Amino acid sequence: MKYQKKPVVIEAFQYDGDLKGTDGKYYVPGWAVEAYEKGIMHYGALKLDDPPCELFIDTLEGTHHVSVGDYVIKGIKGELYPCKPDIFEDSYEPVNRHFPARRKESMDKSKDKFLTFCNECGWEEKTIGLPYHFCPKCGHVNIGFIHLKNVRDDKTKRMHK
Repeated sequence: MKYQKKPVVIEAFQYDGDLKGTDGKYYVPGWAVEAYEKGIMHYGALKLDDPPCELFIDTLEGTHHVSVGDYVIKGIKGELYPCKPDIFEDSYEPVNRHFPARRKESMDKSKDKFLTFCNECGWEEKTIGLPYHFCPKCGHVNIGFIHLKNVRDDKTKRMHK
């Protein structure tokens, strides 16, 4: 018998080798910071003599290593687990209440310009093609997008404030 995955919305971030910036502030979503502070995500070593600089996640199935480039997913019941980038990109696409989901392939080829912004912290950035689906500054999910086609910059900024 064949089965199809139910359409669910998850939260995730792509691990780049750290959780904090050079300023000492976290730049991952708040749920990831909480998991790190509770010890669910932690740094350790792959070998006994290595320094503890590898990220691990304690899951229901045991402790899993998170490689640089992997996505860390928060599942529908709050569980965390790592996912390889190719599997993640084949399985998930960005969702935003302000911007209907489109097929990833069409967005990757798109040269459309967007003003992506976060109502939570005020961050904004112009993007081309696939925009962010969470704020890279504060981790807020469902940030806004404004299509910049035929819209002047000064008018766009007034629209989202």
